[in-house]
Order: sequence, then C-alpha cells, then structure tokens
Amino acid sequence: MEYIDSLPNSVNIYEKIMNDCNENDDDSIIKVSNDVLIEHGQLLRLNQQCINCALTHFQLFFQKYTIKEFDPNLIISACLFIAAKIYDFPLNGRHIISNFQQKIKSFHYEINDLLCCEHFLLITLTEYIYVYDINQHLLIFLSKLKKNNKLLDSTQFIQTNINIINDMYRTSILIDTIYNKQQSPDIIVFASL
Repeated sequence: MEYIDSLPNSVNIYEKIMNDCNENDDDSIIKVSNDVLIEHGQLLRLNQQCINCALTHFQLFFQKYTIKEFDPNLIISACLFIAAKIYDFPLNGRHIISNFQQKIKSFHYEINDLLCCEHFLLITLTEYIYVYDINQHLLIFLSKLKKNNKLLDSTQFIQTNINIINDMYRTSILIDTIYNKQQSPDIIVFASL
C-alpha cells in the first residue's frame, strides 16, 4: 500500500476547486475529476483500457446529471469499480474505498454506498456499458496499412497516436462523436493519424 502515498497534487487541487466552486464551475470540476480518476486508476494499477472505460462512463453519466446532484468522488470510485469488472481486473471495492479515504479527506463513503452507486450507474448507462476501445481500432487499421509504409511501422508513431487517443478520453470529443452522433470509432482513428 506504500504506492498510495505517491498520488500527485491534483487531488489537493480537486478539493480546493470543490470547496471554492460556485454554480458556474461544472466544467472545471469535470476536468479536474478526470485527472483524479486517471491518477486513482493508476494507483490501483488498472490498465489504460480500464481507465479509458471509467473516463467514458464518468463523462456519459455527467451528461445526464449535474455535479450538484451527485458527488464526483463517489461516481469516480464507482466508474473505476465497474471498469475493473468489465475488463476482468481483480479489484476489491474495499480497496477502492480505502484508497479514496486516504487521499481525499471529504470522501466519507463506505462499501454499501459504492455498491448502490455502481447499481445506479449500471441502470443509467445500460446502453453504454460497452466502451469502444479506439486504440484497438487504431492498431488494426495500422496493421492493414503498414505493409507498404515504414513510418506506420515506427513504434514512436504508433505510441504518439495511442497517446493522442488516450488524451481524447479526457475530453468530450469521444462522447460527442461516437455516442451522441452514432459515428464509427474509425473517425477518431483517422483524426489521430
């Protein structure tokens, strides 16, 4: 559990924004919440696919509800819990709760709260439980093209595109393009190239 102490300062920034927020700060809270979700996902040693899934669920949830209706801390923890289950990552709900309680002073939830929130998220996001793995689409597309092009075979080129796509999960680009407009995930792949 010593790795839990290595959480960067964005949790402190998150608590400051939450304490100072007024009615117009929803966007800044969502942005900082995305960073907190990523950091907690990394501390829990989730792979990038799980973290991207949790980010997508978090953003989809807050398109339907507002920050004032639900505590982002609890939603973040439930999104990480669901994503870990979806990708068969062995993660105990109590471990998530203790991680959040150690790092975020205002996190006062217990395992039953996490399970109730998980249930509510599953009901709310039923049609969006499956999250498109855009990185997988990228790798398939590049494997088909790289036979004739040495640049596409470059590890640095591939990693740069994966990083671009992973950064897109922090924004609403994927939600707006794939889930709201019902576009193909390949559009995001083409945009990253």
